[in-house]
Amino acid sequence: MNELLIYLLKVSGGLAIVAVPCYLVLRNDPNLGIKRYYLLLGVLAAWIIPLISFHRPDLVRDLVPAFFIDPTADISLPSADHAPDSPSSREGPGWLQVTMILYLTGLALILFRNLAVLLRWNRAWKKADRIGRVAYTSANQIFTLFNRIFIPGSFRDQSDLETLLLHEKAHVRQLHFIDLTIMELTLILTWFNPFSWLISRMMKENHEHLADRTVLLSGISPALYRAQLLNQTLGVPVFRLGTPFNHSITFKRFNMMKKPSKSTAGFVKFLILVPAVLATLALTTGTAQFQKQVKGKVLFADTGEPAPGTNIVTAGSTLGTITGPDGTFHMDVEGNPEIVLSFVGYKTVRIKASKAGRKPILLEQGVFELDPERGTDHRVSIHPYKVTSEQKEPVKEPRVTQPKPEPFINSKGEEVVFFVVEDMPMFPGGKEALANYIYSHLEYPASAKRRNLEGEVHVQFTVTTSGRLDGIKAVSSTDPVFVEPALEVFRYMPDWNPGKQRNKLVKAQVVVPVRFRPGEE
Repeated sequence: MNELLIYLLKVSGGLAIVAVPCYLVLRNDPNLGIKRYYLLLGVLAAWIIPLISFHRPDLVRDLVPAFFIDPTADISLPSADHAPDSPSSREGPGWLQVTMILYLTGLALILFRNLAVLLRWNRAWKKADRIGRVAYTSANQIFTLFNRIFIPGSFRDQSDLETLLLHEKAHVRQLHFIDLTIMELTLILTWFNPFSWLISRMMKENHEHLADRTVLLSGISPALYRAQLLNQTLGVPVFRLGTPFNHSITFKRFNMMKKPSKSTAGFVKFLILVPAVLATLALTTGTAQFQKQVKGKVLFADTGEPAPGTNIVTAGSTLGTITGPDGTFHMDVEGNPEIVLSFVGYKTVRIKASKAGRKPILLEQGVFELDPERGTDHRVSIHPYKVTSEQKEPVKEPRVTQPKPEPFINSKGEEVVFFVVEDMPMFPGGKEALANYIYSHLEYPASAKRRNLEGEVHVQFTVTTSGRLDGIKAVSSTDPVFVEPALEVFRYMPDWNPGKQRNKLVKAQVVVPVRFRPGEE
């Protein structure tokens, strides 16, 4: 509700920026067509530009520091005795609620009034004696409503009826009802803004000048036409969407008939004014929505648990944040950029900022391969391989001991297993030492030697917080004959250095490829 109020205030400010220059500079300009589009497009711009976020130059953006706050750090919360008053503790409605009630009341009154009058003239249209778009009614007003022309029945046989119809048909042919409909919707939504009413008046006044010019270009005597205007003093308009024939009968309207249809000076004024108005709208209403806060929640897809410590950045920048212990995050963004969520061991997610808060973002599990023979570790898609032979894992004595670590506990009090973490678990001595250990203890199967087979087994295991290897199994193999020798190497392997996530020791799953080549023993 607060955002809606801010948006309406921006639109109202934009309408003021459009209205004031037109009233002071363009109101008496004879370039009626250009003035019409200035008012119409100005109203639309006032509604659209506040929705656009204009980016700052890259130099300015790069100077903005990014702060990463660890949500797991201890913080001191204010005590209940000193906590600020919550909205529920305050008595009575707040100023925002009162403002919205007053606004909606005014909106409803104007809307219902227009609907009632519209229904009234629709009934009159059905009962009237109609000829094409012209309806002869019992009313005492001449006006056009959308593409319908209403004429009092008493004017049916008058000599100046042709002139009256020519004027009203000009409104229909030039589609003035489109401008009036957009303006009427603007008035309903911004009824509290005096500049909305000013634009509405200038728009209708310009429509009358356009219709007058059409009549005069048809060959009607200007003196005769002005006399007919003075004779049609039949009251005030009852419906703003309608265009009454005698609208704004003033000396200004008569003077406009005497002016030329085009003015070079007026055209130059438009060329200067339009860019200035657009730039002012962009600076005062568009940039005010430069930043907005995105809120969301990140979960592990496989467990449904929150994903604490997920890195979240705006695409193409280093600005971002991380999720808290409950998986939630808050971050400021410019416009509607793409944000990138990454958690080692899970697939990177790219999502528009506007969609981030609609529902929890799920992180799909990925697979990380630690290859001791290659320089780069990478995520791979491994097809599950079921080992048919019964595996018996002997009890081993660890050769490397680790101090008792502090495990990473989730919201249910369970120890979390990470598939890849910020600091991956590693064999003591690194990848080169791991390769030396594997291939110095690996036995090439005799049956494979006889067939001169070459193969590969992907061995998966969990490195616990103490460094022990747990759950050793083969997840893929080129041939079952290589499975048991590969598993045997890891069953007696020394303890690893455990992984860390946000400086906490965590369990982590690792996949290591073991390659068998002819001649290896």
